Amino acid sequence: GPRPHESDSDDLDEDDFECLESDDDLDLETQEPGEEASVKGTLDDLQSYMAQMDQELAHTSIGKSFTTQKQMEALSQTTNNNSDEEDSGAGESIMTPVDVDLNLVSNILESYSSQAGLAGPASNLLQSMGVQLPDNTDHRPTSKPTKD
Repeated sequence: GPRPHESDSDDLDEDDFECLESDDDLDLETQEPGEEASVKGTLDDLQSYMAQMDQELAHTSIGKSFTTQKQMEALSQTTNNNSDEEDSGAGESIMTPVDVDLNLVSNILESYSSQAGLAGPASNLLQSMGVQLPDNTDHRPTSKPTKD
């Protein structure tokens, strides 16, 4: 008999891709004036949401949880001069660039570690990219060491 329809995205036929929006559809130069105004309105709405979110988060300490490029430079220096660290901390009101790559990898690995070998978002994301991480042996209790 006929198989039930599977909803896996890998099973899409080429005809199914014709109805999906392409990057060409998003090009502002080739769109009609009404469509361009709609896209511009959407971008304005998105920017206003981002500005509002920035204002709300400015009063929290969430920004301090990210690793910034300035912090990485401080970690790479081998000098331990406390007065310099205190002076650099006084100018923290200036936004330092966030090291997005380091934060992404750190958060994915932390999530993967908290899954304790079970299925979860980090392992699913990594597997979809073809990445298979080994088991974390750093935090497992070891058996009694054998004597040579």
